[in-house]
Amino acid sequence: MSFVITALLLAQAPEPAPAVSPVVTEVPVAVEAPVEPPAATQPESLAATAPVDVPTTQRNNLRLRDRFSVFPYGWVRTDATHYSAKDEGYSNIRLGSARVGGGVQVGPVLAFVTLEAAAAKGPQLFDAFVSWDIIKRLRIRAGQFKAPFGYRFNAPDLVDELPMAPASMQAAVPGRQIGGELSYDFWKYVQLYGAVLSGIGQNREANNTKIAYSGKLQVQPLVFDERLPQIVANVSMFAYRKTNGFTPDVRTPLGLVFYHGVPATGASWRLTAGGGIFWRFLSLRSEYFRTRDARELDDDGDPSTPGDPLPPLIGQGVYVQAGVVVTGQRKRIDNLLPDVDGYRVRDSAVELSVRFEQFRLGAEDLPGNGIQSVVGGVNWIVLQHLRLYVAGVYQHFDGEVAEIPEARSWGVTGGLAGFFLRRSGGGD
Repeated sequence: MSFVITALLLAQAPEPAPAVSPVVTEVPVAVEAPVEPPAATQPESLAATAPVDVPTTQRNNLRLRDRFSVFPYGWVRTDATHYSAKDEGYSNIRLGSARVGGGVQVGPVLAFVTLEAAAAKGPQLFDAFVSWDIIKRLRIRAGQFKAPFGYRFNAPDLVDELPMAPASMQAAVPGRQIGGELSYDFWKYVQLYGAVLSGIGQNREANNTKIAYSGKLQVQPLVFDERLPQIVANVSMFAYRKTNGFTPDVRTPLGLVFYHGVPATGASWRLTAGGGIFWRFLSLRSEYFRTRDARELDDDGDPSTPGDPLPPLIGQGVYVQAGVVVTGQRKRIDNLLPDVDGYRVRDSAVELSVRFEQFRLGAEDLPGNGIQSVVGGVNWIVLQHLRLYVAGVYQHFDGEVAEIPEARSWGVTGGLAGFFLRRSGGGD
């Protein structure tokens, strides 16, 4: 419109104006338009009728589009596994997990819901929460979501370089919880989280835990310059009190039961400290876990009545994991994926990774069980939302485990996963 006004004014001027391109409607927005004559030379009637802004309705529509978004979330994952030990082994193909859901964001408010189904269980509510950015960097969240705990637990479950989680993490992490969380981001250098939760995990009746508290402090000192190696460090705690509950089962990297839960009444807590270093296509991560679970002797066989207290069950472990993106893409610090922007195969990324882990679980009146494992694998991001992976596992047991007749065992697992991810905050 400004070009049309300029042409009319130049046509009424007493002196001829310099020639301008007649195709003014195709000039890119970024190109500066010819300067209009001074306001004093414009006819009063023309100046009064010239529009000075985008119409109000159109401006409101633009603002609404900027403040409103809907996004999908989910994945389907299949696994094939072979496990071998003395006089025992298995091979199977299974549906690892399937999730579907998404979110709606309206300005500072986000609603996010996902359902999960797998071969071993039917569909269940997985994530369901609402978060609100009260002011810049301050957020409150309520519903069912990942408790703020640990560093590896930040990332979506699917995209880690290795398909099997460390046994120590399985014993320590509190899983999805129902409750509320308050978090503050100090200009990306420091993130502080505090939460009050149910303490029992998702989709369970509140009959074994009264309340749980979770806190987490995460530091990224070099976030001001992406060219520098990025360092992440955090410490977190999860504390609760069991009432006629059970200590959690602990499973090996191949999914076998390493320790069966026992009746428990009393105080329990989990502690982790660790972090990672990311530089270009390299990554190195490590975490230390320590757990303490109350135990009791169930004399009458009735889980609803308290038993005699026993010495607490103590677990501690550490893992160290390294990865290299051999195709050269930068390793992202937020979701542990290599940067793959397109949907074409030539934009794919291949990553090699290895992890060593050591974990031990026992009590004063128990000899305890220990596990050491080495896992190595290949992670191929075929397309932006498609992943192929394979990993080999060697594990050694220090104690007598009834379910596994040999102290040493090995296995291999691989699979295919298709996924759509968008960070909904603090987890998947």
